[in-house]
Amino acid sequence: MDAGSEIGALSGLPAPAADQALAAAAIASLLEQGTRFDTLSNWLGVLGLAVLASGVFYLPGTDSFDARWWCAVVLLGLLQKYFALRVGLDARLFAQLGQRLQAMAADTALAEFDRALQCAGLRKVRAGPTRSLADRCRGARRLLRLQLCCTLLQCLLFLYLGVIAAGSSTAGETDAAHELYWQVSAEAVHVA
Repeated sequence: MDAGSEIGALSGLPAPAADQALAAAAIASLLEQGTRFDTLSNWLGVLGLAVLASGVFYLPGTDSFDARWWCAVVLLGLLQKYFALRVGLDARLFAQLGQRLQAMAADTALAEFDRALQCAGLRKVRAGPTRSLADRCRGARRLLRLQLCCTLLQCLLFLYLGVIAAGSSTAGETDAAHELYWQVSAEAVHVA
């Protein structure tokens, strides 16, 4: 709960417009952090596509490249990209809303903001009361959490597949060296 909501909840009055403007600006700043998750996810997605294109990493216990897991890395990146676009849009919208809240009463600013979003086709026409700023902030934070979850899942899957690939290549080298040792030993015994 932001400071403006706490003041309004304690006094029974709506939060002052200045507090709501600060809350909108704070959410806009928080949402801008989503660009860091997006950058990481983009790199993981590009690396996942490179692995898919080359087919280099084999999973242990199989004789062929299993592309399903690498496709999952790429698909998680695409899902994250959807949330990144939504979070980036919300960051800019909250910054604009913060400016509107400084210039006029909160109820008027929120109602005008909703009408502008409806005109742009970014919000469905809804009958009923205007959503509060606190509800909007909760929704925006939820989108950021979903973006973060997709990025973390993508990162964990990528690391897991990398560790498996590194382990299988090391095990393959060890098996080959072990087999070569026994062949040389058997030939040495057979010659003697």
